[in-house]
Amino acid sequence: MNYWKITTGLLLLILVCMLLIGAYRQPQPGMKTIEAEEFILKDSSGKTRATLSMRNDKPEIDFYDEAGALISKVPDRGLKDIQAH
Repeated sequence: MNYWKITTGLLLLILVCMLLIGAYRQPQPGMKTIEAEEFILKDSSGKTRATLSMRNDKPEIDFYDEAGALISKVPDRGLKDIQAH
């Protein structure tokens, strides 16, 4: 009889731990933001094809060809203010 009480107690403890761990790992419903200083886009062979990054506190997008050479940079002459009307 004592064996069954110990076994039942351990099983309940394991069940509660599993429920708490599962609840802890659930993503929060309002969290939809990803933050980083750089995002790297790679093709199926693992070569970098584009980067979105912050350089000198300014945003920059670079595009690369199949050989890895830089083919385009945005902005290439700095940012200009855009006036919204």
